[in-house]
Amino acid sequence: LAALAQQYFVESPGARVAYITDTFWSDEVRPRLVKLARGAWRLYCDSFYARKEAKNAALHRHLMAHQSAELAKLAKVEQLVLIHFSSRYAGRYDTLLEEAKEVFPRVTMEV
Repeated sequence: LAALAQQYFVESPGARVAYITDTFWSDEVRPRLVKLARGAWRLYCDSFYARKEAKNAALHRHLMAHQSAELAKLAKVEQLVLIHFSSRYAGRYDTLLEEAKEVFPRVTMEV
């Protein structure tokens, strides 16, 4: 945990960090996710699939990259960090990053 904290987190007054993974974007869950992430300085968020894999996202209950970006936008976070990707995107994670940037431009990724 200490190594993760040192690598990914910066201590500063009033900064909030939200971490969301293994979650499906649905009408029922959406308001709770937005509430959880609201106003975070940084949101680390599951982005397991690209848009073309919507059926797999529903079947396996994971967010798609553009949904993570929509969450960041609705929650008014400062920065979105995409995490937790399907291995099918190995070597081409930029597909997910580009889909997210279409919705929320302040996005990076941790592979």
